Amino acid sequence: MAGGESDGSGLVLLDVFGSPFAQRVRIALAEKGLAYERAEQDLAAKGDLLRRSNPVHGKVPVLLHAGRPVCESLAVLQYLDEAFPGTPPLLPADPYARGSGRSTRTGSTSAGSACGCGATAAARRLRSPRRGRRW
Repeated sequence: MAGGESDGSGLVLLDVFGSPFAQRVRIALAEKGLAYERAEQDLAAKGDLLRRSNPVHGKVPVLLHAGRPVCESLAVLQYLDEAFPGTPPLLPADPYARGSGRSTRTGSTSAGSACGCGATAAARRLRSPRRGRRW
C-alpha cells in the first residue's frame, strides 16, 4: 500500500473526541500535514460505517484511505509513513530506533497511559508515601 497521494485526499478518520488513541492519529495526521475528514462515532450505538470498517472490535480509531480501513492507532501510524513517503516521517529510518520506539509506545500504553506520556507514573509518584499525600 505504499505510495499514496501526498495531499491525503480520500482520508477519513473514524474517531471519538475523548479517545487518546484517536488523538494519537489526529496528531500524526497534523504532523504529516495531511488533510482528512473527521467522522465522529457514537460507541454506544455503533453505526454501520464503523461496524463495516472494524467488524472484529468495532473500536476507534479507524483510518479510511480511499474507502479501505486501517485499524488500531499504531498500525495507522506505520501505514501513514508507508503510504505517504513524501511527508515528514513519524518513525525513524533506522530499524533499531523504529523498533525501540514502537516498544516504548506499546509498553507505555499497556501500563495504563493511553497517550504514552507517562502520566500514570507521574501520578504514582505524587501518591507515594514519601510525599505524604494522596490525590
